[in-house]
Amino acid sequence: MSKMASLSYKKSQQLLHSLRDYQRHSLGIGFESANILLSPKYHIRNKDLRKIHKASHVGDAASVQQLLRGKCCVNDRDKKKRTALHIACAYGHPKVVMALIEGRCEIDAIDSDKCTSLVKAVQCQEKECATILLENGANPNIVDVQGNSALHYAVYYKNTSLAAKLLEHKVNIEVTNKVEIIQKKVVSQLTISAECAENPCLYL
Repeated sequence: MSKMASLSYKKSQQLLHSLRDYQRHSLGIGFESANILLSPKYHIRNKDLRKIHKASHVGDAASVQQLLRGKCCVNDRDKKKRTALHIACAYGHPKVVMALIEGRCEIDAIDSDKCTSLVKAVQCQEKECATILLENGANPNIVDVQGNSALHYAVYYKNTSLAAKLLEHKVNIEVTNKVEIIQKKVVSQLTISAECAENPCLYL
């Protein structure tokens, strides 16, 4: 049975700081040749985008709302299977994210790289967008085409606040990617650290 982390923000921060360097070293093994690390935002060509994608790209929440009242579907895809929510999260437009969620978008839709909007928000380190998604039921355990979850990217970029936010929402800490990024040693250390935080007397 998978170990699920649901710790307080303070304990999550302590836990992540203690393991960050070890995890980042392990995570780097599988990421060094990945273009996504060098340029996590989407390569946008206007001719490939629908109207709702264009409005989301520039952060025009009012236009998004107007388009949704017309014939535009909130889950329309572009040539790379990206929804407007993917675009808004990649470029850090929380007002657009809220407008799309209120328009009942598919929050866990995947693009051609199997990235959800949450994975994309974390890749681009857009914490406000990621937080909105999590608070509205986004699944933090869906992995992309490389087998990487949002937590993998948060840890790789040393973004402890994003990683802690994921831990608050019961992210699976045992998910492994194609090169087994999260080793059993890390899971063991997480478990021990969590238990120690709860009851330090056990490890004296």
